[in-house]
Amino acid sequence: MESIATYPKGLQVFMRGLYENLNISYDLIKGISSESISVTFMVDRDGRTRNFRIAEQVPLKFREQLVSAIQKMGNWIPAKLQGMEVNVNYTIPIRIK
Repeated sequence: MESIATYPKGLQVFMRGLYENLNISYDLIKGISSESISVTFMVDRDGRTRNFRIAEQVPLKFREQLVSAIQKMGNWIPAKLQGMEVNVNYTIPIRIK
């Protein structure tokens, strides 16, 4: 990999914006036993985020809000391999407790 997929303003700005965009009620997370969950998504050759994977024990409404919040953050700078933009999977942890 020549370069990995990156968020244009940096990962710290991305994570801060993500948490600001989430509006999760306690009722949605009270049944989740872990302190954090992993969200995996693809950053495609155009920098768009898609193909989200979130653990099934996470309530559907919470999963939908996570996907929406990530997509609201805008496009990423795609990864490059041999000078060409490529699709890559990216995983981020989300602290919930």
